[in-house]
Amino acid sequence: MTNHWSDIANANLVLVMGGNAAEAHPCGFKWVTEAKAHNKARLIVVDPRFTRTASVADYYAPIRTGTDIAFMGGLINYLLSNDKIQHEYVRNYTDVSFIVKENYGFEDGLFSGYDEAKRVYADKSGWGYELGEDGFAQVDPTLQHPRCVFQLMKQHYSRYTPELASMTCGMPQDAMLKIWEEIATCSVPGKTMTILYALGWTQHSIGAQIIRSAAMVQLLLGNVGMPGGGVNALRGHSNIQGLTDLGLLSNSLPGYLTLPGDAEQDYAAYIDKRASKPLRPGQLSYWQNYGKFHVSLMKAWYGANATAENNWGYDWLPKLDVPAYDVLRMFEMMSQGKVNGYLCQGFNPIAALPDKNRVTAALAKLKWLVIMDPLATETSEFWRNAGPFNDVDTANIQTEVIRLPTTCFAEEDGSLVNSSRWLQWHWKGADGPGETRTDVHIMSELFLRLRQRYQAEGGAYPDPLMNISWPYKIPEEPSPEELAREMNGWAVTDVTDPTGAVLKAGQQLAGFGQLKDDGSTASGCWIFAGSWTEQGNQMARRDNSDPYGMHQVQNWAWAWPANRRILYNRASSDPQGKPWDPEKKRLVWWNGKAWTGTDVPDFKVDSPPEAGMNPFIMNPEGVARFFAIDKMAEGPFPEHYEPFETPIGINPLHPQNKKATSNPAGRVFDSVWDTLGKHDEFPYAATTYRLTEHFHFWSKHCRLNAIAQPEQFVEIGEVLANEKGIKAGDRVRVSSKRGHIDAVAVVTKRIRPLKVNNQTVHQIGIPLHWGFTGATRHGYLTNTLVPFLGDGNTQTPESKSFLVKVEKL
Repeated sequence: MTNHWSDIANANLVLVMGGNAAEAHPCGFKWVTEAKAHNKARLIVVDPRFTRTASVADYYAPIRTGTDIAFMGGLINYLLSNDKIQHEYVRNYTDVSFIVKENYGFEDGLFSGYDEAKRVYADKSGWGYELGEDGFAQVDPTLQHPRCVFQLMKQHYSRYTPELASMTCGMPQDAMLKIWEEIATCSVPGKTMTILYALGWTQHSIGAQIIRSAAMVQLLLGNVGMPGGGVNALRGHSNIQGLTDLGLLSNSLPGYLTLPGDAEQDYAAYIDKRASKPLRPGQLSYWQNYGKFHVSLMKAWYGANATAENNWGYDWLPKLDVPAYDVLRMFEMMSQGKVNGYLCQGFNPIAALPDKNRVTAALAKLKWLVIMDPLATETSEFWRNAGPFNDVDTANIQTEVIRLPTTCFAEEDGSLVNSSRWLQWHWKGADGPGETRTDVHIMSELFLRLRQRYQAEGGAYPDPLMNISWPYKIPEEPSPEELAREMNGWAVTDVTDPTGAVLKAGQQLAGFGQLKDDGSTASGCWIFAGSWTEQGNQMARRDNSDPYGMHQVQNWAWAWPANRRILYNRASSDPQGKPWDPEKKRLVWWNGKAWTGTDVPDFKVDSPPEAGMNPFIMNPEGVARFFAIDKMAEGPFPEHYEPFETPIGINPLHPQNKKATSNPAGRVFDSVWDTLGKHDEFPYAATTYRLTEHFHFWSKHCRLNAIAQPEQFVEIGEVLANEKGIKAGDRVRVSSKRGHIDAVAVVTKRIRPLKVNNQTVHQIGIPLHWGFTGATRHGYLTNTLVPFLGDGNTQTPESKSFLVKVEKL
């Protein structure tokens, strides 16, 4: 989230796309109702189904699943063509004036540098800015240069006419134009739209680019960094934000630092590549401090063993020989017999990953599988024949399965990071049942036993494990308080910070501005610095006072970074440092001596407006990017590509080029192509979603939830149901090329047929919560139907768009 939950109340317009907040985030959705009640905000919902969120919207329009970029690309074209952009914001705070290299190109659905054999953009050399002799990016303030970002963006999206966007999305053109027109009203300073999205955007093979297209719209409107603005991800678990913050992805380190690749054996070169230097005069480029964050992390992990002489233990970090060992790659390797064991912590892969039958077959090739979970998950019983719901041959599965029962969040102290980036401390409500242990206890004992085994028996290169610092009072179970203090960071030796204040050795850091790259500071996650200071546990604060009436609640818990509630908030003021709207959107401003305001300024507080430093301080440009340079797998501008299983068989934007039908850089293994269905055999577009009454695959273990939603169902539109002779309550079989599920049919007006590319497209809605464990009536795992492929950047599976057929049973 660029903003946060309670800030939604400041919005004038709320756009919900790629999510269903009233259903899946009912507590957070109250801030939408606050905006409507007290700010006269309007709510627009765009979704394949008429959802619970749509039922309270001011305006709803349907869309074909997987076509959000066509809608957003058309909106970008509409805003540019009709001069509905916030000119001063766009000109000063974005890269529109930057001149792109001559060898950049885009033709018939493909950007320059594509390697068809490898299905990747192998040569991204053209995806960058022209640099001058001084090393700075060249710009054209007049925006007339044919290769400036503004002209390239206009040219790229000129193809996205209302006619073509409507034909691709299936949204009636009058409805589309009505929504675009209302969104365009937020281009005036002082009026803001907020965008709320969830897995309906991320779970596509072009998911990351859908989200980029939304960010581009918000930049054109001048709505990033503004109260009631931004692009806001609604997280699906209470601590999924914390998971990514702490670097639990296979190529990440805590605080969005990154693991080195195999070729990066040189420490200085590793740091230099990531410590971005400014691309324009006077810009901050805060990632210049990468070395401080990295060294402080290594000091937190390795203590006195990490020294300048050994490059702070750089050789102990693994070096990636592939871009990432994400779950799709791991299970592909597993299916090839290349993985012996798998430790599965708080994860239910046969329910969560695509193509359940493929995942089950992969697990059957393991020697051992360890499950750490509070519940008896389907994955822990993948070997059990559960009749039609899990029809496996138990006798032929030799995998040894070990279950380690863990406590759940209510049975331990600790912090959770919510969608708003708030670290909120929680207190233990009860002891765990039976022989449960905390995850920390289990992982700590595992570490200690591994280390004892290496000490006794030796082994190949044990240094990364043996050199870890483990200074906890009870080594077998470090306390949540100890770990939280470590995440914040402390002074290893006496430190003088940039303000001249002296921090004594052992004292907690006040913030990441005190971090050093000389080994004198330690921090387990630099963005959490400030969460547990010498003043105590900031995450435990519960003061919801709002003295400015701007919903920023600075004393409630603690938000990363630096307790800042809205990112890039310098952009809420004009280049002279005055709020765009001093009445209703007053966030941060220049008071003549420093930046101050209702939020912690996301800026160098003593840099006066005339110095020319721009708001997007993490980018070396100092401004936000419309042109993503080489950061994305598919190209610098979002482009519409069809789902890999498309119900129309072509991409209306470039129908002649089959290579550009679906994401040319999407994540598809060679073994997957034969498992993909075609629209002639599987004619209907399916999408998955959640229900208020259940939480993922957890709450089906609770009797009251099971009573509220006892049985698996699918939603089918009335028109399709009539064609198929299906009535409400009939049992139906929904099949993809990978398998089938049987469920009760809910026949509904909420899903209507759409006219797409002069064809009729029907969509099927499939809730995801059932399985063969728990208190509900047992059902099929929905992801039996989902293809085993993903986004080219995040590898997130395409669970929201695939092809099925429907039969009455």
